Amino acid sequence: MILKFNLEAEYAIKLVATSGLFLVNKFFIVLAQVLLTLMYVVISYFLSQSIRECANSIELKLTNRKSIADFMKNYDRIHRLVHKFEKSFSWQVLFLVTSNFIELFKLFSEFFGFNVSQYVYKVDIIISSSLSSLSFFSIAIFASEVDSQDRDLRRVTKEVSFNLSVVEETRASGELLAKFMKSKEGLTLSACGLFQFTKSFLLASFGVLLTYNLLILQVNTTW
Repeated sequence: MILKFNLEAEYAIKLVATSGLFLVNKFFIVLAQVLLTLMYVVISYFLSQSIRECANSIELKLTNRKSIADFMKNYDRIHRLVHKFEKSFSWQVLFLVTSNFIELFKLFSEFFGFNVSQYVYKVDIIISSSLSSLSFFSIAIFASEVDSQDRDLRRVTKEVSFNLSVVEETRASGELLAKFMKSKEGLTLSACGLFQFTKSFLLASFGVLLTYNLLILQVNTTW
């Protein structure tokens, strides 16, 4: 009886210790994921809003060389900030987005009933995969806004430079603005250059997830 009690107590202690270690490890992983996602999303939002404000200022005050010089100074500052931000976070966001994309497959697999597992493991998959899905789409959506806002800015700038160039008094200003925008490459955030965060990236990601999971579902039902 005493031996049985000692074995049960030892098993309970090991179970509590293992569960505690698992929860602590999971907590710090989720915490790191959430903090990195929030940081990337907030900075991406700040950059996209800065580009939008820069675009809104074009039609209002681009009438002379001084206003054009102010615009070029602001856009050049934003341009350098975007490149520094991408260079600093490329590897981190690459690993984060890749791991989140893999977790999305787990969530879809659980939804289609591919995994036959215990209740606790199912809950863990659903919670962690849901957080990863939220992280993945938040990063992709907010980062793609940088590309979207920059495209709008270039469209407006092209119109403004053309309007300035057709008038003799402002022709030099229009040509200067056009040359400046040609010298600056488009602003699109990426993960180490392997993939770029655009609106098409969102559609392609969702298409890949849906296509491969439906393919696996078809193969699973066939066998």
